[in-house]
Amino acid sequence: MNDNNYDAVEGKVESKDLRQLVVFALAGEEYGLDIVDIKEIIEVPEVTPVPNSPDYIKGIVDIRGEITVIVDLRKRFNLHAEKNDLSNQKIIVADINGNLMGFLVDAVLQIIKVPQSSVKKTPELIANKIQEEYIKGVSVLENRIIVLLDVTKLFEKNEAEQIDDIKKTVVEEKPVVTGEPVAEEEPVVEEKPVVEEKPVVVEEPVVAEEPVVEEDPVVAEEPVVEEKPVVAEESENQSNIK
Repeated sequence: MNDNNYDAVEGKVESKDLRQLVVFALAGEEYGLDIVDIKEIIEVPEVTPVPNSPDYIKGIVDIRGEITVIVDLRKRFNLHAEKNDLSNQKIIVADINGNLMGFLVDAVLQIIKVPQSSVKKTPELIANKIQEEYIKGVSVLENRIIVLLDVTKLFEKNEAEQIDDIKKTVVEEKPVVTGEPVAEEEPVVEEKPVVEEKPVVVEEPVVAEEPVVEEDPVVAEEPVVEEKPVVAEESENQSNIK
């Protein structure tokens, strides 16, 4: 069945002359549910088993925040198939007296409209396979018979109470989350006290002193000796001449 056909669940149509059914397979046989009883059809999610529950209770799933008990219809009716092909399994979610219930089926085949006149009393052969109180009747079409189930009568009173107790127990154990999750605070790291740094004193650059140049010792000048006047020798020569 094409998944797009599931959209017909949203457009539920019934009239005095037509009956709209969701047709599904169980152990090689065709069964139908009135579309007015069905809320949605979903793929099989991860199912959480419930300890100490009947074998036909596959477990529970959370569908958009609502706990839903999943019932394996094949086990509920003690049906056995020659081939155990689970690849096409679906869950049909139905509203039963205000409570959501999920029915695990082998495959969803189609959504069809059948004439009210096609619905007949349940044959004895079929009633021997499934308890007659679970069946509304059968829709006899060309070359096929669709067994119409009554979802409101699939469970005895004590079974319905047991299923209801399973839901209540799970809801009570489920932690309630209020508001946004509180983020874990990061550990506070104590800050080390800030030590005030002493101001850095910039030392003035040391100016190198110029080397002291030793002055040469003063040498005492020798006294000037006055030269004696030279006496010209001419006078002697002149006296000799005379």
